[in-house]
Amino acid sequence: MTALEALDVVAPARLQAEGLSLGYGQHIICRDLSVRIPDGRFTAIVGPNGCGKSTLLRSLCRLMPPLAGRVCLDGKDIHRLPTRQLARQMGLLPQSSQAPSGITVVDLVARGRYPHQALFRQWSDEDAAAVSQAMAATGVAELSEQEVDQLSGGQRQRVWVAMVLAQQTPLLLLDEPTTFLDIAHQIDLLELFRALNRAADHTLVAVLHDLNQACRYADHLIVMANGGIVAEGDPATLMTVELVSEVFALDCVIIEDPVSHTPLMIPRGRSAQTHPPETPSSLWPPTLKGREHVDK
Repeated sequence: MTALEALDVVAPARLQAEGLSLGYGQHIICRDLSVRIPDGRFTAIVGPNGCGKSTLLRSLCRLMPPLAGRVCLDGKDIHRLPTRQLARQMGLLPQSSQAPSGITVVDLVARGRYPHQALFRQWSDEDAAAVSQAMAATGVAELSEQEVDQLSGGQRQRVWVAMVLAQQTPLLLLDEPTTFLDIAHQIDLLELFRALNRAADHTLVAVLHDLNQACRYADHLIVMANGGIVAEGDPATLMTVELVSEVFALDCVIIEDPVSHTPLMIPRGRSAQTHPPETPSSLWPPTLKGREHVDK
């Protein structure tokens, strides 16, 4: 039985990879990775800088061909799928993007409709509605006629997210989607992603740096270190002091988030080693009362 066949016993997954080796030339970043992306879930890939998070994401969306192994969508190697067909199923927000000079916000967002165009199907009311909804959801509708290169970094990031949303794909891959955003817009965007996941049953995969945001908004974690996957599963059971210490070499306590009732990681810091703080009254895992709230 192969690694993927063993995983299939657990749950089906449209997007999965087996035996991936990834790198650039002679520099190998990831070796022998097998991963499945649970259908209809919000998966966050976390880990320290340089561990291979973005490399894995790039391979899952065909931006980076594997040195060995394969990535499959619906059982078919994604490198053998027609580009337009793949783009109707999978949307990507890359870590950095460059807009054409002089392009307006609405014209850039409209490019998300490209996979749905064809020789006998040009721009439609459906396309216009998708663009309008995407700009409203990301808060850039009032910027529609401005040129993208005149916007702030945070505004540009939201415009790129709008373009991906306008693509209206069942799978969304997001490489550090909260880059350049202030905390309010980070939360707005993550709330939007979770709503898409829950209301429209989108499958989301996001590379995130903030462990607490990953635990609050994602319902499946892939934890990476040194080019490999060291843990995978529900944040409520996965996130432990021992795991944070092993992966990030960070001393911490984990308590129950008083708002979301998810794990909340609190770094101890250097000063705490000299003056140890009092033990929090709400260490993870939560009390029975908190657990009941989660189960509801």
